[in-house]
Amino acid sequence: MASSATESFGVAALEAMSAGVPVCAYRVGGLPEVIGEAGVLVEPFACDALADAVVSVVADEGRRSALGAAARARVVASFGRAPALDRWDAYLRQVVAQRRSAST
Repeated sequence: MASSATESFGVAALEAMSAGVPVCAYRVGGLPEVIGEAGVLVEPFACDALADAVVSVVADEGRRSALGAAARARVVASFGRAPALDRWDAYLRQVVAQRRSAST
């Protein structure tokens, strides 16, 4: 994955990680928090270091698999959908209940 010079959160990194894809990126903005140890971070604008990181991950199947599994596990553990889904479920149930009450 290519990296941007600035990144407030890193949605693209999070999406890749959720698919089990290891992320190589610059250590900027929120990316260190999103990626943690489940990817490879290099200093901003260190193009050679970023290229080396990508090549090293792609060339090493074991490392690629381990980082991919760690990435997926990190997303599930740290950014899981359950809280958001629970809130949506509660909200939709409330809307349905209100509509039923209004129609009786």
